[in-house]
Amino acid sequence: MKLIKYLTRNFTLLEHSLIARSVMKKSIPIPELRYRKVVDIYKNNLIDVYVLPEDKERQHNWILKEINKNRALLTEHLKKGIAKAKQIVDASNSVKIERASDKELITELEKLRKAFNEFGLYLEFTHYIGMSGMELTKDETKMLSYLHEFRKKGYLKFFNALKSISKEIGKIKGIENIDFLTFDELISFLTGRLSNDYVKSEQEHRKKNYLAVFEEGKDTKVITKNFNSEYSKINNIIIKPEEKEIKGKGIGKGKVIGEVAKITQLTSMVKEGKIIVTTMTNPDIVPMLRKSLAIITDEGGILCHAANVAREFGIIAVIGTKNATEVLKDGDLIEVDADKGVVRKI
Repeated sequence: MKLIKYLTRNFTLLEHSLIARSVMKKSIPIPELRYRKVVDIYKNNLIDVYVLPEDKERQHNWILKEINKNRALLTEHLKKGIAKAKQIVDASNSVKIERASDKELITELEKLRKAFNEFGLYLEFTHYIGMSGMELTKDETKMLSYLHEFRKKGYLKFFNALKSISKEIGKIKGIENIDFLTFDELISFLTGRLSNDYVKSEQEHRKKNYLAVFEEGKDTKVITKNFNSEYSKINNIIIKPEEKEIKGKGIGKGKVIGEVAKITQLTSMVKEGKIIVTTMTNPDIVPMLRKSLAIITDEGGILCHAANVAREFGIIAVIGTKNATEVLKDGDLIEVDADKGVVRKI
Protein backbone atom coordinates (compact mmCIF):
# COMPACT_ATOMS: atom_id res chain seq x y z
CA MET A 1 0.00 0.00 0.00
CA LYS A 2 1.37 3.41 -1.04
CA LEU A 3 0.63 6.90 0.27
CA ILE A 4 0.75 10.29 -1.41
CA LYS A 5 1.01 13.70 0.24
CA TYR A 6 -2.30 15.55 0.24
CA LEU A 7 -1.64 18.78 2.15
CA THR A 8 0.19 20.51 4.99
CA ARG A 9 -1.75 22.44 7.64
CA ASN A 10 -1.46 23.81 11.15
CA PHE A 11 -4.55 21.88 12.24
CA THR A 12 -4.70 20.65 15.80
CA LEU A 13 -5.12 16.90 16.28
CA LEU A 14 -8.57 17.59 17.74
CA GLU A 15 -9.60 19.43 14.58
CA HIS A 16 -8.07 17.08 12.05
CA SER A 17 -9.29 13.89 13.73
CA LEU A 18 -12.82 15.21 13.21
CA ILE A 19 -12.07 16.14 9.59
CA ALA A 20 -10.40 12.81 8.81
CA ARG A 21 -13.27 10.76 10.20
CA SER A 22 -15.88 12.91 8.46
CA VAL A 23 -14.34 12.31 5.02
CA MET A 24 -14.34 8.53 5.61
CA LYS A 25 -18.09 8.30 6.29
CA LYS A 26 -20.00 6.11 3.84
CA SER A 27 -23.06 8.26 4.42
CA ILE A 28 -21.50 11.54 3.31
CA PRO A 29 -23.30 13.41 0.49
CA ILE A 30 -20.58 12.70 -2.09
CA PRO A 31 -19.45 9.08 -1.59
CA GLU A 32 -17.21 9.24 -4.69
CA LEU A 33 -14.94 11.68 -2.84
CA ARG A 34 -14.62 9.51 0.27
CA TYR A 35 -11.20 8.51 1.65
CA ARG A 36 -10.37 5.05 3.00
CA LYS A 37 -7.18 5.96 4.83
CA VAL A 38 -5.66 9.20 6.14
CA VAL A 39 -2.25 9.47 7.82
CA ASP A 40 -1.06 12.52 9.77
CA ILE A 41 2.61 13.19 10.50
CA TYR A 42 3.04 16.00 13.01
CA LYS A 43 6.42 17.74 13.16
CA ASN A 44 7.53 21.36 13.63
CA ASN A 45 4.02 22.50 14.60
CA LEU A 46 2.52 21.42 11.26
CA ILE A 47 0.64 18.32 10.09
CA ASP A 48 1.57 16.63 6.80
CA VAL A 49 -1.47 14.70 5.61
CA TYR A 50 -1.14 11.61 3.39
CA VAL A 51 -3.84 9.63 1.58
CA LEU A 52 -4.08 6.67 -0.80
CA PRO A 53 -3.24 7.62 -4.42
CA GLU A 54 -6.09 5.46 -5.73
CA ASP A 55 -8.55 7.55 -3.69
CA LYS A 56 -7.21 10.73 -5.29
CA GLU A 57 -7.41 9.17 -8.76
CA ARG A 58 -11.01 8.06 -8.19
CA GLN A 59 -11.99 11.56 -7.05
CA HIS A 60 -10.30 13.23 -10.02
CA ASN A 61 -11.95 10.83 -12.48
CA TRP A 62 -15.38 11.36 -10.92
CA ILE A 63 -15.10 15.13 -11.27
CA LEU A 64 -14.02 14.88 -14.91
CA LYS A 65 -16.34 12.06 -16.05
CA GLU A 66 -19.50 12.71 -14.06
CA ILE A 67 -19.58 16.34 -12.93
CA ASN A 68 -18.05 17.75 -16.13
CA LYS A 69 -20.54 15.85 -18.30
CA ASN A 70 -23.59 16.42 -16.13
CA ARG A 71 -23.64 20.10 -15.24
CA ALA A 72 -27.00 19.74 -13.50
CA LEU A 73 -25.19 17.48 -11.01
CA LEU A 74 -22.64 20.24 -10.40
CA THR A 75 -25.41 22.75 -9.66
CA GLU A 76 -27.14 20.22 -7.39
CA HIS A 77 -24.00 19.62 -5.33
CA LEU A 78 -23.19 23.33 -5.12
CA LYS A 79 -26.66 24.00 -3.71
CA LYS A 80 -26.33 21.10 -1.27
CA GLY A 81 -22.89 22.30 -0.22
CA ILE A 82 -24.23 25.78 0.57
CA ALA A 83 -27.08 24.25 2.62
CA LYS A 84 -24.66 22.00 4.57
CA ALA A 85 -22.31 24.92 5.20
CA LYS A 86 -25.22 26.86 6.68
CA GLN A 87 -25.94 23.90 8.95
CA ILE A 88 -22.47 23.97 10.49
CA VAL A 89 -22.81 27.73 11.03
CA ASP A 90 -26.15 27.17 12.79
CA ALA A 91 -24.67 24.36 14.91
CA SER A 92 -21.74 26.59 15.85
CA ASN A 93 -23.98 29.52 16.80
CA SER A 94 -26.14 27.34 19.04
CA VAL A 95 -23.30 25.94 21.17
CA LYS A 96 -23.89 26.43 24.91
CA ILE A 97 -20.99 25.82 27.30
CA GLU A 98 -21.42 28.23 30.18
CA ARG A 99 -21.82 26.28 33.46
CA ALA A 100 -22.39 23.10 31.44
CA SER A 101 -21.97 19.67 33.02
CA ASP A 102 -19.76 16.94 31.47
CA LYS A 103 -22.90 15.30 30.05
CA GLU A 104 -24.08 18.58 28.52
CA LEU A 105 -20.64 19.23 27.01
CA ILE A 106 -20.74 15.78 25.40
CA THR A 107 -24.16 16.66 23.93
CA GLU A 108 -22.73 19.86 22.44
CA LEU A 109 -19.74 18.00 21.01
CA GLU A 110 -21.93 15.33 19.42
CA LYS A 111 -24.13 18.04 17.93
CA LEU A 112 -21.06 19.59 16.30
CA ARG A 113 -19.85 16.20 15.09
CA LYS A 114 -23.20 15.41 13.45
CA ALA A 115 -23.29 18.74 11.62
CA PHE A 116 -19.72 18.36 10.43
CA ASN A 117 -20.20 14.77 9.25
CA GLU A 118 -23.15 15.87 7.14
CA PHE A 119 -20.98 18.62 5.67
CA GLY A 120 -18.50 15.88 4.77
CA LEU A 121 -16.39 16.42 1.72
CA TYR A 122 -18.13 19.65 0.76
CA LEU A 123 -15.27 20.98 2.87
CA GLU A 124 -13.03 20.45 -0.18
CA PHE A 125 -15.57 20.32 -3.01
CA THR A 126 -14.63 23.73 -4.39
CA HIS A 127 -10.99 22.67 -4.32
CA TYR A 128 -11.69 19.56 -6.41
CA ILE A 129 -13.66 21.54 -8.99
CA GLY A 130 -11.00 24.26 -9.16
CA MET A 131 -8.24 21.71 -9.71
CA SER A 132 -10.13 19.88 -12.46
CA GLY A 133 -9.60 22.56 -15.10
CA MET A 134 -13.33 22.56 -15.98
CA GLU A 135 -14.63 25.53 -17.93
CA LEU A 136 -17.43 27.02 -15.84
CA THR A 137 -20.33 29.22 -16.89
CA LYS A 138 -20.79 32.63 -15.28
CA ASP A 139 -23.60 31.30 -13.07
CA GLU A 140 -21.59 28.23 -12.06
CA THR A 141 -18.57 30.38 -11.20
CA LYS A 142 -20.72 32.70 -9.10
CA MET A 143 -22.29 29.82 -7.19
CA LEU A 144 -18.93 28.07 -6.73
CA SER A 145 -17.40 31.30 -5.46
CA TYR A 146 -20.25 31.76 -2.99
CA LEU A 147 -19.87 28.20 -1.65
CA HIS A 148 -16.10 28.64 -1.44
CA GLU A 149 -16.35 31.81 0.66
CA PHE A 150 -19.28 30.65 2.76
CA ARG A 151 -17.66 27.32 3.58
CA LYS A 152 -14.48 29.11 4.73
CA LYS A 153 -16.44 31.38 7.05
CA GLY A 154 -18.49 28.45 8.33
CA TYR A 155 -15.36 26.38 8.79
CA LEU A 156 -13.68 29.06 10.93
CA LYS A 157 -16.82 29.63 13.00
CA PHE A 158 -17.20 25.88 13.52
CA PHE A 159 -13.68 25.32 14.79
CA ASN A 160 -13.85 28.40 16.99
CA ALA A 161 -16.91 26.81 18.62
CA LEU A 162 -15.04 23.51 19.02
CA LYS A 163 -12.07 25.33 20.53
CA SER A 164 -14.30 27.14 23.02
CA ILE A 165 -15.66 23.78 24.22
CA SER A 166 -12.19 22.24 24.50
CA LYS A 167 -10.97 25.25 26.49
CA GLU A 168 -13.92 24.93 28.86
CA ILE A 169 -13.19 21.23 29.35
CA GLY A 170 -9.52 22.01 29.99
CA LYS A 171 -10.52 24.62 32.57
CA ILE A 172 -12.85 22.18 34.33
CA LYS A 173 -10.29 19.35 34.32
CA GLY A 174 -7.29 21.53 35.18
CA ILE A 175 -5.44 20.95 31.88
CA GLU A 176 -4.18 23.98 29.99
CA ASN A 177 -4.97 22.79 26.49
CA ILE A 178 -6.35 19.57 25.12
CA ASP A 179 -5.85 20.16 21.42
CA PHE A 180 -3.61 17.09 21.23
CA LEU A 181 -6.47 14.68 21.89
CA THR A 182 -8.55 13.21 19.07
CA PHE A 183 -12.24 14.03 19.04
CA ASP A 184 -13.11 10.54 20.28
CA GLU A 185 -10.50 10.80 23.04
CA LEU A 186 -12.05 14.08 24.17
CA ILE A 187 -15.42 12.32 24.54
CA SER A 188 -13.73 9.46 26.42
CA PHE A 189 -12.03 11.97 28.70
CA LEU A 190 -15.38 13.55 29.58
CA THR A 191 -16.96 10.16 30.29
CA GLY A 192 -14.10 9.21 32.60
CA ARG A 193 -12.62 6.47 30.42
CA LEU A 194 -9.37 8.44 30.16
CA SER A 195 -7.69 9.78 33.29
CA ASN A 196 -6.19 13.23 33.81
CA ASP A 197 -2.73 11.70 34.23
CA TYR A 198 -3.01 9.83 30.90
CA VAL A 199 -4.18 12.93 29.07
CA LYS A 200 -1.45 15.13 30.53
CA SER A 201 1.23 12.56 29.65
CA GLU A 202 -0.02 12.10 26.06
CA GLN A 203 -0.28 15.86 25.59
CA GLU A 204 3.38 16.33 26.47
CA HIS A 205 4.52 13.58 24.08
CA ARG A 206 2.30 14.70 21.22
CA LYS A 207 3.37 18.34 21.46
CA LYS A 208 6.77 17.18 20.16
CA ASN A 209 5.62 14.88 17.36
CA TYR A 210 3.11 12.13 16.62
CA LEU A 211 1.85 9.92 13.83
CA ALA A 212 -1.93 9.42 13.55
CA VAL A 213 -3.52 6.75 11.35
CA PHE A 214 -7.22 6.98 10.46
CA GLU A 215 -8.52 3.94 8.60
CA GLU A 216 -11.97 2.92 7.51
CA GLY A 217 -13.48 0.41 9.93
CA LYS A 218 -10.60 0.61 12.42
CA ASP A 219 -9.87 2.57 15.59
CA THR A 220 -7.61 5.60 15.26
CA LYS A 221 -3.96 5.02 16.17
CA VAL A 222 -1.91 7.90 17.58
CA ILE A 223 1.76 6.92 17.82
CA THR A 224 4.19 8.90 19.95
CA LYS A 225 6.55 6.24 21.31
CA ASN A 226 9.14 5.01 18.79
CA PHE A 227 8.10 7.90 16.55
CA ASN A 228 11.28 7.86 14.43
CA SER A 229 11.05 4.16 13.61
CA GLU A 230 7.32 4.41 12.81
CA TYR A 231 7.91 7.51 10.71
CA SER A 232 10.63 5.65 8.80
CA LYS A 233 8.18 2.84 7.97
CA ILE A 234 5.61 5.33 6.67
CA ASN A 235 8.26 7.27 4.75
CA ASN A 236 9.20 4.10 2.86
CA ILE A 237 5.73 3.81 1.33
CA ILE A 238 5.28 7.48 0.42
CA ILE A 239 5.32 8.23 -3.32
CA LYS A 240 8.03 10.85 -3.83
CA PRO A 241 7.55 13.57 -6.49
CA GLU A 242 9.62 13.42 -9.64
CA GLU A 243 11.98 16.35 -10.13
CA LYS A 244 10.86 17.26 -13.62
CA GLU A 245 8.69 20.13 -14.80
CA ILE A 246 6.26 21.25 -12.13
CA LYS A 247 2.77 21.73 -13.53
CA GLY A 248 -0.30 23.48 -12.16
CA LYS A 249 -2.91 26.07 -13.04
CA GLY A 250 -1.50 29.33 -14.36
CA ILE A 251 -2.92 32.63 -13.08
CA GLY A 252 -2.17 35.74 -15.13
CA LYS A 253 -0.07 36.05 -18.27
CA GLY A 254 3.65 35.93 -18.97
CA LYS A 255 6.88 34.55 -17.48
CA VAL A 256 9.29 35.58 -14.75
CA ILE A 257 12.69 34.28 -13.63
CA GLY A 258 13.80 34.54 -10.03
CA GLU A 259 14.96 32.87 -6.84
CA VAL A 260 12.79 30.63 -4.70
CA ALA A 261 11.79 31.65 -1.19
CA LYS A 262 9.99 28.76 0.49
CA ILE A 263 7.68 29.80 3.29
CA THR A 264 5.44 28.13 5.83
CA GLN A 265 2.67 29.54 7.96
CA LEU A 266 5.36 30.23 10.57
CA THR A 267 7.62 32.34 8.29
CA SER A 268 7.74 35.97 9.43
CA MET A 269 9.63 37.75 6.62
CA VAL A 270 10.95 37.27 3.07
CA LYS A 271 13.12 39.62 0.99
CA GLU A 272 11.40 41.57 -1.79
CA GLY A 273 11.57 40.24 -5.35
CA LYS A 274 11.55 36.51 -4.59
CA ILE A 275 9.30 33.81 -6.01
CA ILE A 276 7.17 32.61 -3.10
CA VAL A 277 6.76 28.82 -2.88
CA THR A 278 4.34 27.47 -0.28
CA THR A 279 1.74 24.79 0.34
CA MET A 280 -1.06 27.36 0.35
CA THR A 281 -1.46 31.05 1.14
CA ASN A 282 -3.51 32.84 3.78
CA PRO A 283 -4.23 36.48 4.69
CA ASP A 284 -1.36 36.56 7.23
CA ILE A 285 1.30 36.37 4.50
CA VAL A 286 -0.24 38.90 2.09
CA PRO A 287 2.50 41.53 2.82
CA MET A 288 5.13 39.01 1.60
CA LEU A 289 3.06 38.09 -1.46
CA ARG A 290 2.60 41.73 -2.45
CA LYS A 291 6.39 42.14 -2.86
CA SER A 292 6.98 38.84 -4.67
CA LEU A 293 7.73 38.21 -8.34
CA ALA A 294 5.37 35.23 -8.50
CA ILE A 295 3.51 32.74 -6.33
CA ILE A 296 3.68 28.95 -6.53
CA THR A 297 1.51 26.69 -4.38
CA ASP A 298 1.04 22.96 -3.84
CA GLU A 299 -2.68 23.39 -3.32
CA GLY A 300 -5.51 25.52 -4.62
CA GLY A 301 -7.93 26.02 -7.46
CA ILE A 302 -9.11 28.95 -9.57
CA LEU A 303 -10.92 30.54 -6.60
CA CYS A 304 -8.29 29.93 -3.94
CA HIS A 305 -6.68 32.68 -1.87
CA ALA A 306 -3.40 32.58 -3.84
CA ALA A 307 -5.24 32.95 -7.17
CA ASN A 308 -7.26 35.90 -5.91
CA VAL A 309 -4.19 37.62 -4.43
CA ALA A 310 -2.24 37.16 -7.68
CA ARG A 311 -5.05 38.74 -9.67
CA GLU A 312 -5.39 41.62 -7.21
CA PHE A 313 -1.68 42.49 -7.19
CA GLY A 314 -1.04 41.74 -10.87
CA ILE A 315 1.40 38.94 -10.01
CA ILE A 316 1.58 35.72 -11.98
CA ALA A 317 1.09 32.42 -10.20
CA VAL A 318 1.08 28.68 -10.73
CA ILE A 319 -1.22 27.02 -8.23
CA GLY A 320 -2.19 23.45 -7.38
CA THR A 321 1.17 21.95 -8.39
CA LYS A 322 0.93 19.24 -5.68
CA ASN A 323 4.71 18.97 -5.23
CA ALA A 324 6.40 22.37 -5.59
CA THR A 325 7.44 22.58 -1.93
CA GLU A 326 9.06 19.15 -2.16
CA VAL A 327 10.89 19.68 -5.46
CA LEU A 328 12.03 23.29 -5.06
CA LYS A 329 14.57 24.55 -2.52
CA ASP A 330 15.40 27.99 -1.15
CA GLY A 331 17.62 29.87 -3.60
CA ASP A 332 16.77 27.71 -6.66
CA LEU A 333 16.70 29.78 -9.85
CA ILE A 334 13.45 29.03 -11.66
CA GLU A 335 11.24 30.20 -14.50
CA VAL A 336 7.52 30.57 -13.86
CA ASP A 337 5.40 30.35 -17.02
CA ALA A 338 1.82 31.36 -16.19
CA ASP A 339 0.66 30.93 -19.79
CA LYS A 340 1.38 27.21 -19.66
CA GLY A 341 1.06 26.70 -15.90
CA VAL A 342 4.62 25.36 -15.74
CA VAL A 343 7.59 25.94 -13.43
CA ARG A 344 11.09 24.98 -14.59
CA LYS A 345 14.44 24.91 -12.80
CA ILE A 346 17.18 26.83 -14.62
